[in-house]
Amino acid sequence: MVLVPHSLVRDLALQERRIPRKPLQVLQRWLFETSFLYDGEYHRRVRISPLFLSTLHTLLDIAHAYPLHYSLASLEHFAHFQPHFVDAAFRLCDFGKSERVIITESDCALLALERQFLADNAPWATQLTITRHCQLPGAQRADLKELKEILYNTPFRYALCESFPLEILQRTKEQRRLF
Repeated sequence: MVLVPHSLVRDLALQERRIPRKPLQVLQRWLFETSFLYDGEYHRRVRISPLFLSTLHTLLDIAHAYPLHYSLASLEHFAHFQPHFVDAAFRLCDFGKSERVIITESDCALLALERQFLADNAPWATQLTITRHCQLPGAQRADLKELKEILYNTPFRYALCESFPLEILQRTKEQRRLF
């Protein structure tokens, strides 16, 4: 299945073509969403952190310079700095419906940048950084079992974690017995 014409891929890979930079103006920014104007078009509460807005700006410029169709609605599935809102029982909630957020990241190289972004933009919030395989100074290292225990027993507003299966966090309900 070809999503992009072969000639476009070749042009992007082999040519040093200057792509015109169109204006992007940030109107509002939150940790996990951004509202902005791009080339005069208003984009409201796009689910991408302002941390990645420079990269998005470049991609939008490429899409406008070439005949590429795109949808910013699909950014809610963006794999980096992915927020998962959870309730007290660690069940997933709708976006923004909980004060506890587990942020997952699969790229070890981005964890330090994201931790600094959280520290700069939410200094009032209790934050944790937990890794399993990534080397990050100041982060807690934990396997999946330890990760679960840390999250259960440590108060936090934001927990930045190396990606893991979120299903392991759901608490099992104990059934009442007569004996």
